[in-house]
Formats: sequence, C-alpha cells, structure tokens
Amino acid sequence: GYLQGEIMPELIEEPIVLNMEKMAEQLDPSEPRDPDMFHVSTLVNEAARLAGRKDDYYPDNEVNNIMSFGRIAEYIMRVPVWEECDKTNSTFDMQVILKDTKENIVGTLDGIIRAKDEPFPRAIVEIKSKYSKVTSPLDNWRYMAQVMAYLKLAHATVCWMPILYFPRGEPDVQARLFKIRFDVSEIDANWNLLLNARDALIDESINERGGIA
Repeated sequence: GYLQGEIMPELIEEPIVLNMEKMAEQLDPSEPRDPDMFHVSTLVNEAARLAGRKDDYYPDNEVNNIMSFGRIAEYIMRVPVWEECDKTNSTFDMQVILKDTKENIVGTLDGIIRAKDEPFPRAIVEIKSKYSKVTSPLDNWRYMAQVMAYLKLAHATVCWMPILYFPRGEPDVQARLFKIRFDVSEIDANWNLLLNARDALIDESINERGGIA
C-alpha cells in the first residue's frame, strides 16, 4: 500500500490540460503581428533552410508549448535587465516593434536599452531560454542572425542577452546575462543574408500563385 494502514489517494477527475499559450498571454500579452511585412524570425528560419542548416531550421509544425514557455521565461528574465539598468542609469523599453518600410521587414524586440533622457538605443535586449548546460550564445548561429537583424533595425551594435539554462538530466537551473558587441560589417552582411531569404520567399509565393492560376 501507499503507507501501511492508510488509504491510497485517488484522482477525483482527469487532470486538466493547461493552455501554455494562454498562460503566456496572461503574463505578457503579445503584440499583434503585421501580416503584410516579413518578420525577422521568418527570414532567419528561411536563411537557415537555404543554407542547409538543419539544426537551425524549425518547420511550421514545431510544438507550440516550448515557444509559450519561452515567453514565460522571458517575463522572468527581465529582472536582471532592470537591475543592470539601475546600475548603468539606463531605461529598459520592453517589447519594441521596429520596421524597415523600405525593405518591408519588421522585428519584435524583447527590448531596447536607452540612456535616461536619450531617444537613441544604447543596446537591444534579446531574452532566451535554453535546454542545455551553460554555453556561449556566440556559437549559436540562429541567435546571432536574429540579434544582428534587430541591431540593424535599431541602428545599434550592442546586445544584452539574458539566457535561462535548463541543463538536461540535471536538477539545476542557471541564468546568465551576456553583453555582446558586433561590428557594423557583420551586421550588414547578416542583413544581406536575410534580404536574400526574403527574395526567395517572394519568388516562392509568385511561383505558387502562378501554379494556381
């Protein structure tokens, strides 16, 4: 038995399956996405596909719960950003949407760091959660491609990247705040990569419409 001489517990009903996306929305409502513009995340994904980077390409049928949990982790990991802003006399603007209307590209940034009373970004913020031991984000192609695109939109060269690590198979969690500076030439080269991905998506869409006709 459960404990000698005691009655076994029983479920009084089937467990309730919780909606992770709803939980994330309650914590932090997401901004509506502009369907008429190319989103940075879509272009990074397409660039990975074109380059044959299978580990960095996420098909459309990816499980949504992990993305929802990432948003929940993002809410938590704003705390060290606020703390760092207090130390550096900076302001943290959260969920900032930036657009390049000429190239028809939009990005939803986790945030922008500004010096107080200054409108220009000092840095961008990109928050991640990762199911691994602590590793450098510099080795993650997808992270770097996304960050450099956001830097291009923000006209900045520095990223603050808080990462929450869940090591696989270990009862441990680690958190780190990375500050990364990029060269303008790196940012521009990455932008050209995403422009090529955008053009490939446009060509694919034209071909599909032509096929239907």
